[in-house]
Amino acid sequence: MGLCLEKTSGLKPKRGSRVEDRVKLTDASWIWTEPHSMRLKVKLTVQKQVESGLILQQSFVCEYIVRNQQCPGCLA
Repeated sequence: MGLCLEKTSGLKPKRGSRVEDRVKLTDASWIWTEPHSMRLKVKLTVQKQVESGLILQQSFVCEYIVRNQQCPGCLA
């Protein structure tokens, strides 16, 4: 799951961003998919402090596609 979350844009803090501007990942869970579909689904819940201590929370599903690749040495 960590490899999938690294590929998700918006979860990593940008350089020089303030703590209150960052999105906080509060929950991540797998959603079942067919074994041969070559797709992974993760339900993410994030929080962000918006104004005067008000916290906004949102859940959404990210879908990742598994692509098979070979290293350059194996291609030859």
